[in-house]
Amino acid sequence: MRISLDLWTPTTFTGGSLVLDFDPEQLNLIAVADTARFILQATIERIPRPGVDPALAHVYPVLMDLHGTLYCGPNYSGVEAALEAPTGLPIAFPGLHQPQGFPLAFTCSHQYLQYTEDLRAAQPAPKVTMGMSFWGTAAIVGDKDWPSACHPGTRSGASCDGKHGYDRHD
Repeated sequence: MRISLDLWTPTTFTGGSLVLDFDPEQLNLIAVADTARFILQATIERIPRPGVDPALAHVYPVLMDLHGTLYCGPNYSGVEAALEAPTGLPIAFPGLHQPQGFPLAFTCSHQYLQYTEDLRAAQPAPKVTMGMSFWGTAAIVGDKDWPSACHPGTRSGASCDGKHGYDRHD
């Protein structure tokens, strides 16, 4: 499944979209003590958009934070699992088509698990429809805007060890 995280700003930046890609059949439940998590291995990459101005080739997104929810059933019921803060943020995407591993973990309550099990038990087939919603913040930067200490990171893009005080380096 591919989910497009479109990048839009009040200006005309059209440098692409970030795409989250995963196999929903690989969603696993892990319960330890009183905490339950749905774990899903995903990848995230920047893809181009048609009509990109070549003058914007040096401009790219940096994913600063990502939030999300996982919910059950064909209709949103208000019972949801919250996406845990992903590790390794921020992540820069200076290049196109360079997927990076991006694990997703949704923490859920016992109420959520009971609701999911009740839905599953009520179905003639053992499958349950689940939905996801994502939102976050991305900075649109140029090569000189991103700290030189962050190039290259440990990922195929660049990361900055979780520091959020970015200074301009010329």
